[in-house]
Amino acid sequence: RGERRKITEFRADQAPLSLAILFDVSGSMDTADRATAAKFAAHHLLNQLQQGRDEAGLFAFDSRLREVAPFTVDTRALKGALGEVDPFGATSLHDAIAAAAERVAVRPFPRRAVVVLTDGIDTASRQTPAQVSAKAAAIDVPVYIIATVLPIDDPSSDRATPGAKKEAPPSIGTIEDLARWTGGALYYSSTAASAYKAARAMVDELRHLYLIAFEPGAEPGWHPIEIRTADKDFVVRTRGGYVAGSVR
Repeated sequence: RGERRKITEFRADQAPLSLAILFDVSGSMDTADRATAAKFAAHHLLNQLQQGRDEAGLFAFDSRLREVAPFTVDTRALKGALGEVDPFGATSLHDAIAAAAERVAVRPFPRRAVVVLTDGIDTASRQTPAQVSAKAAAIDVPVYIIATVLPIDDPSSDRATPGAKKEAPPSIGTIEDLARWTGGALYYSSTAASAYKAARAMVDELRHLYLIAFEPGAEPGWHPIEIRTADKDFVVRTRGGYVAGSVR
């Protein structure tokens, strides 16, 4: 821990993407047109995928995870399934992310991720963000979150309040940590333009993933990872660490 590790392999393969697109259909998404904004962001996301090469599956959650459309490379067909996503019920956001990560982890494509469309409010989960991020990181599935918010809560919006420019609302800040710990990221969607920008940035980032291999530590337990580059202007996203040995 805190030790340097020699890099034994470095690859930047171009590989198809496999995305589990996860919709929050809780009651809170039925206010301020958040559900419509989420569908709009998902439409932009599907447009960024390569028809017949990349795959995606649509899932919805309130108090449980529900499959809306199975994984397929026919991404055009998935756009029609967006109409089947309607908000209702309580929210088990953290539990749903963990379940979706397990679904996409068994897909054959090497570049896999969970994309969550949510307002960030969790009212019913049994698992904490730390528990979910540890599970997702262990199976190497980054979590990307598109937070559907009002323009006043969007740090990138000209209409944002001064507080939003500095820090995210508490509910969003919690899932922002979850995404970061898995090697993913949080994006905001408050307008059509920001939804398109978030979808494009997310897919571009997933297409530029690198594989870095090193000899892991032998001590059982959680090993945090920190990757630094010589050029301090580079932004590096990586999962928070890995588990070695058996942990009880």
